[in-house]
Amino acid sequence: MAPWLLVGIVLASSNTALGFTVGNRVQANGTVNVRSTPAGTVLGTQAGGNLGTISSGPQTATLNGTSFTWWNVNWDSGFDGWVADIGLTLAVSAPGGFTLSNDPPVWDTSGTPAPAVQLRWSAASGATTYDLYRNGSLYLSGLTGTTFYNSAGLTSGQTYTYAVVARNSGGNTQSNTITVGPMPSAPLIAPGSFSLTNDAPVWDTSGPPAPAVQLLWTAASGATSYDIYRNGSLYASGVTGTAYYNSAGLITGQTYTYYVIARNSGGARQSNTVTIGPMPGAPVSAPGPFTLSNNVPVWDTSGTPAPAVQLQWTASSGATSYDLYRNGSLYAAGLTGTSFYNNDGLTAGQTYAYYLVARNIVSTQQSNIDNILIPAGIVPGPAPTATTSAASSVTTSTAQLNGVVNPNGVATIFTFKISQNADLSTLFSNQPPQPWPVAGTAVNVTATPLA
Repeated sequence: MAPWLLVGIVLASSNTALGFTVGNRVQANGTVNVRSTPAGTVLGTQAGGNLGTISSGPQTATLNGTSFTWWNVNWDSGFDGWVADIGLTLAVSAPGGFTLSNDPPVWDTSGTPAPAVQLRWSAASGATTYDLYRNGSLYLSGLTGTTFYNSAGLTSGQTYTYAVVARNSGGNTQSNTITVGPMPSAPLIAPGSFSLTNDAPVWDTSGPPAPAVQLLWTAASGATSYDIYRNGSLYASGVTGTAYYNSAGLITGQTYTYYVIARNSGGARQSNTVTIGPMPGAPVSAPGPFTLSNNVPVWDTSGTPAPAVQLQWTASSGATSYDLYRNGSLYAAGLTGTSFYNNDGLTAGQTYAYYLVARNIVSTQQSNIDNILIPAGIVPGPAPTATTSAASSVTTSTAQLNGVVNPNGVATIFTFKISQNADLSTLFSNQPPQPWPVAGTAVNVTATPLA
């Protein structure tokens, strides 16, 4: 009997340590007999793990020579009655109710950039672990805290449901279900830096002829469009490429500034500024053909007496100036008219070859060659002389006029004038001019009337 007493003492000590009291939830350790009274008639059995609530007790009674403490249990199902405490264990209750919540979802860049959401829940009394469900499926089990940061497997724009199940040996309790989303996308930031350049401006004849310039820029990261500014004012907006051909509104000789602003929903970024110009004008063609001619050479006495010749030429289309060449050498440069009077450096009896070269910024055009002879006889000799003698064979109506003229090698004409006065103030006869036939000979003239 001693061994039984020892066992009974240990068992009693163990059950006493459990601290059963009325109202406790208990479960059967194994199959136990349910009796009508402590140590009384067996009413039936309860299988191990079955649950019930202590309604009264304790009482002490001896069964088969061993003293036990007995508790009256209202079982959740089956027979109710008295069970020795050796067959009972305090039952653990399912976790208490609790609430799940979340912070607003974010775009997480701490690792691989992706959407993320912070879940948190109040502690469920009695819970030993928690299981997390996402969209109705178990996502993670055995959590021991009351928070979870979900940063994997989420897609921007999608919405997700979450629930948490608190667990212990007595059962489980589910939280409320929350809906989180839509999940964010990567936040947009202002476009990145970029550079603006340009090709040399040109004269564009593809449409109405005008100056034009090709603008080029590097792509600004994240940009969705570009705005072009000219001379500080918006010129073109919503450009989607990285080049722009400006062929409108430009003026020859003017200089322009340009910059570009890259845009997206996250902001804007400005490029560097470029200064372009002066803008070109219409290209100039080579001067057109033209013709050189001359007047008859003369003896010029307006200054130092010398031979001279007047040159003239037709205008050469597109020419801005002319250079005059004489005998193959440049004689006068930068002429802007269409005539030139050459009264310097000419010698009677010589022939001179003249030509012109028309010039502009593109090219040159040469005229014909004009060969001009300066006559030897162009140089004047001594002036003609005339000597008159007394008239002879004078009658009442006629007279022989006598005189000698020396033309001195120059073509000469003469006339006789008849007057009673030495100063020829009163003329009776004025002979028309006549060619002088032979130098140094007398000329007979019949003068009528004499009175």
